[in-house]
Amino acid sequence: MGDTTSMNLRIDKTLKKDAETLFETLGINMTTAINIFLKQSVREQGIPFRISASMSYTDIPAYRGRADKHANYEEYVSASLKEADMKVAEESMKYYTADEIRTKLEDELNEKI
Repeated sequence: MGDTTSMNLRIDKTLKKDAETLFETLGINMTTAINIFLKQSVREQGIPFRISASMSYTDIPAYRGRADKHANYEEYVSASLKEADMKVAEESMKYYTADEIRTKLEDELNEKI
């Protein structure tokens, strides 16, 4: 493994115990798990997962004002998808395939547009 060094960390006892239990089920120890995290962070040049403030679905701009029409967020999403399908069928909205979207994004990124 090459030249190594030690690190001291302060971790909540319960979190440490839970993490050790998880890593044991994965067949690795805490040191290996931390090394995986650090290597992936260096590889990606950032935290290797999304970090965000928790947001309630009622805070999503598109959902505001519609909460009273739907029992929950899943019902809202389902109704919105049905509405989009109807608009595509009526030809009042265009449907794009994933390939069309990818091409459009690549053109944007390559400044072709």
